[in-house]
Amino acid sequence: MKLSNDWLVAVEQNGGLVSLRHTRDTFPTEYILPGQPLGIADVACRRAGETDWRTDARRLLDVSSSFELNGNALVWNIELRNVMPQLLELGDLGLGFPMHTKLAWDAAETARLRVFRHGIIAGHNSFLFWTRPNAIGPYLAMAPLGETKFE
Repeated sequence: MKLSNDWLVAVEQNGGLVSLRHTRDTFPTEYILPGQPLGIADVACRRAGETDWRTDARRLLDVSSSFELNGNALVWNIELRNVMPQLLELGDLGLGFPMHTKLAWDAAETARLRVFRHGIIAGHNSFLFWTRPNAIGPYLAMAPLGETKFE
């Protein structure tokens, strides 16, 4: 799927992104680690009155991710829906970022085809930024929107 004039993405059936590449890139860099979809959320929750957190939350919650184009931005939406008759308390919402950061023995391959992550996790001021080791763009940036924050 062509995201915009600049980005191409491929989406799995479960909603995870499996490919993210820039269309006018000097190097054919794949930003997402092959075989590892971006967009899979892990959730910890507990039923009302329980003291222990459950990491098998997908039995209690319907968790879905979707991506949509909004201007020149790709917006990642995560929806949680309680499928149980009891109230649930949400704990952690873990988001994996399986980016193509695995270094290769070939230094030229690493410099052109891999990405490094930079970022600050600071609530509403958080951001993540991926660039190639050779520092030649394009660059990929991610920041929370609205009342969302990273901790």
